[in-house]
Amino acid sequence: FFFAHHSQAQDSGHSIRAPVQSSSPSLLKFSTPTLETSLSKEIMSKFAFKALKELRIHFCQSSTGSAGLRNFVRANFAEMKKVNPSLPILVRECSGIEPKITARFEKGVEKTVSVLDMDEGAIDSKLKDFC
Repeated sequence: FFFAHHSQAQDSGHSIRAPVQSSSPSLLKFSTPTLETSLSKEIMSKFAFKALKELRIHFCQSSTGSAGLRNFVRANFAEMKKVNPSLPILVRECSGIEPKITARFEKGVEKTVSVLDMDEGAIDSKLKDFC
């Protein structure tokens, strides 16, 4: 069996995983990363999708109808993944398709919403409403 004692190591304000000397010669201890505390509470609550099992985002890489969703993904994807690290967020680009967001919940229940010609703010509101 492998047992490890966790300790925190900091480097320039970021959590890192670093080996730590153990009193037992056969055990190697590692520190574990923690969620960055610099995320604001507003962002944390804005993208915390607790009941959601999967989020799928489909858009065209060149159409004007998909521009708002492309910009939304570019601006918010990293924050959504920081707040929901275990949530699968699938982004699919396909030429000529209607931009839409599909959310999968427990027991396979899915909701899909079209975001054709919506700006980033409208997409954010739609996502909050249905997630």
